[in-house]
Order: sequence, then structure tokens, then C-alpha cells
Amino acid sequence: MNSNARVEAGTLHVKMGWAFKADIPLTSITSVKAITRAEAKTERIYALGVHVWGDRWLVNASLDGLVVLTIEPPAQAKAWGKTRSLSELWVSVTDPDALIAACKAN
Repeated sequence: MNSNARVEAGTLHVKMGWAFKADIPLTSITSVKAITRAEAKTERIYALGVHVWGDRWLVNASLDGLVVLTIEPPAQAKAWGKTRSLSELWVSVTDPDALIAACKAN
């Protein structure tokens, strides 16, 4: 299962197979930054897939290329067939710098 993140028409679209889907308005993204593998380990990020801790989500197919986004107001995400609140998203992408630039462009 691969994670997919793309920016289109002022919205960040994130999807991972059937397990996770979110459409986040760029205007709701209050911070965005790249996270190294070492930083991820200090946050106890060791798993791949879709994971949730409260309003904090991890959607990753790799421990490399992680980007963390803070979302305010929280967006709605669809995970495992249920709608849930999303205020922080950790997502793995192939080009973190491109995602960060796209999120900051608006």
C-alpha cells in the first residue's frame, strides 16, 4: 500500500489505499516541516501504514521523506470507513521539499 499526497486547487489530498483519505484546505495548514528518520524515532515512529493517536495521524509507506503538518481548524479524514478529526498529520512522500513548498504557496 502506497501513500499519495498532492496539492490541487487549494487543497492537499492525502490517500493511502482503502484505509485513509483526507482533503485538507491549504488555508488550514498552520505549519509544515520535514522530519528526519532520527527525529521520527524520538517520536517513537517505527511503523508503516495508517496509525492514529487522538487527532494525530501517521500515514506512511516509509520512514524516510516524512512531513508533519499542523491543521487548524482540524480537517475531517476518512479512515477505516469512519470520519475522524485530523489536527496533525505525519505523511511520507518522495519529495518532502516539493510538498512543503506547495503547502506554503497559499
